[in-house]
Amino acid sequence: MNRSQHQNPAGFKPLPLFTKILLVTAGTISLGVGIVGAFLPVLPTTPFVLLAAICYVRSSQRLYERLMQSRFASKHVHNVLAGKGIPLSVKVISLSISAVMIGYVSIFVTEHFVVRMLLGLLYLVQLGFMLKMKTLKHHQAEADFPEGRLLDEA
Repeated sequence: MNRSQHQNPAGFKPLPLFTKILLVTAGTISLGVGIVGAFLPVLPTTPFVLLAAICYVRSSQRLYERLMQSRFASKHVHNVLAGKGIPLSVKVISLSISAVMIGYVSIFVTEHFVVRMLLGLLYLVQLGFMLKMKTLKHHQAEADFPEGRLLDEA
């Protein structure tokens, strides 16, 4: 294996340093928003973690591998990246909690029309993302992840 293949296993053309810095920054911000989204149901977690993975895969193989080996990038993220989809239960729970939280904030917390519209738009984006993604069958997930192992470990 030559040196360029070792440094760039995905086969992408090398990026300028400034572009790499921008992608690492965008990936880190996206990951931060995804982590916040894990605790605030108004923010979807999976799309932000996926965006971080996409940014890292082009800019820092070390950060990408670290993200993908973390517990935070659970098997759901691995399934999405593998093109297998999101479990139906995750879709339903995510959309339900978001609807309740956004509805609560819109009705009881804010009176600003613009804030309500932005919250509604945020929910529509999450809904569109969830509807666009394939639905992972439960037996597919268990076949791909025996004994709870992640995709890279299987």
